[in-house]
Amino acid sequence: MTKLPTDLGFELDQVYCYKDASLDPWTFSYIPGAPSPEMSSNGKPTISLLTSQQGAMLQLQTRWDTAPSLLKSLKVEVANRHPNLNADLISVEMAAVSAPQVTLSIGDGQNEPKAIETFNSSGFSPYSTVINVRLTATEAAQALSAFEGLENRLLVTYSGTLRVSSSVVTTLEGDVSADIQALTQTQVSDDKRESDFSWIGNLFGTKNRESYGVDSQPENPIFLEDCMAQIEKALRENRLSAQQLETGPISDEAKEKGIEAAKQMAAHHLLSLVNSASVNAIPDESIIQIKDEQTIMQKYTIERQTDVASWFPAGDGMSYMQISPAPIEEPDRTP
Repeated sequence: MTKLPTDLGFELDQVYCYKDASLDPWTFSYIPGAPSPEMSSNGKPTISLLTSQQGAMLQLQTRWDTAPSLLKSLKVEVANRHPNLNADLISVEMAAVSAPQVTLSIGDGQNEPKAIETFNSSGFSPYSTVINVRLTATEAAQALSAFEGLENRLLVTYSGTLRVSSSVVTTLEGDVSADIQALTQTQVSDDKRESDFSWIGNLFGTKNRESYGVDSQPENPIFLEDCMAQIEKALRENRLSAQQLETGPISDEAKEKGIEAAKQMAAHHLLSLVNSASVNAIPDESIIQIKDEQTIMQKYTIERQTDVASWFPAGDGMSYMQISPAPIEEPDRTP
């Protein structure tokens, strides 16, 4: 597995578990550990090596999944790490890895193993793959070493890409009744100017503001910019509190964008409350709760590898080797 951030999740017995923001709060994703051999009906790895004086034919089947018992332990670990969640509702599901490709590599135990051939997996869990490949005499000897339990001779690697959603939820909450009252003071001043014009009109026998070059309907002097400034003030004076809940790695830019978006929504809401208060009485309490969610998608490359030697820890894999009655032509490895 390559370049998955350490703060994305945790690992349990090689299984990597993390939270994807696109899923519901109780569902967690996991990436299986090392691939394993497909077992035959007698419980042994499905693998064989047919050799000749020239080349050889290697056949094996692999799968990439997680044992049910380990998934059960994984759910328990998730519940321990997230005590705020109902343990009975927690579920784990395999990550949506793009159809992994499977590469067979052969080495001499000292140098970096060389990729021989790449195959397509089944494309869905358990991503079963059948590998059928001709080997040179040298490669066959190295493969036999893996059957004897020697490491870094014969390797199977699953690789693919993974898209993970991360998010930050910003919440603004508090009582803005004082802010409504502060903003309506301008409206009160405007009403007072209207009454002054009425007094002048009565004095001169007219009640029409147009007679003095003034609109008959007073303009509302409260604008969105005024409400935004009041929201900023409410935050400074702790009438409003701002909180952010992150799921997965999130950038400072996305968090700042969430704060600004929440303040904009709060300003719009405050403007509607002020307009309502100009008609009705100013409330003694006016609680608002504004939420904004910013989501980003990250793409990661993942890789899981198994050493075929681990399939034969006792070095007893020679029984899977057979001698071909006919010569097997060596493949051409010319680049």
